[in-house]
Amino acid sequence: MARKQGRVQEAKTHMDFYLANMSRLTGIDFSQFDLDEPLPALTTNGHQTVAAGFVGRTPRQIVEAGRSISDADLVGTPDSVARQMSEIIDDVGGDGFLITDPEFTRRYIMEIADGLVPALQKLGVVRKNYAHTMLRDHLLEF
Repeated sequence: MARKQGRVQEAKTHMDFYLANMSRLTGIDFSQFDLDEPLPALTTNGHQTVAAGFVGRTPRQIVEAGRSISDADLVGTPDSVARQMSEIIDDVGGDGFLITDPEFTRRYIMEIADGLVPALQKLGVVRKNYAHTMLRDHLLEF
């Protein structure tokens, strides 16, 4: 209960930050919506699953509720995190992961690039080679 109250207070204090993060994730400008009116159907070229989950809830409710149940806290060695991520892909499918962290430091990125990615490659979750030379061609494969 104390955690929920802390989250509500934090949301009140940092509402603009959370709305900006929702906008970054979905590509939708949430500052255009009243904080206490339910959101309409949302169309986006951003993260469509996240945007669909917002429909019918108010921006304030979304921010105060915090992370969704589908978020995963992945903590451990690169090999153990890679195994957890592999299990998630096996269970729910998908074509990748959205990694978010409030502090995208060089060290954090290096840990992902030099530790996690090779561990994922070893498990066959992400590819080691690409069939094309241009990013556009890779994206068109999906």
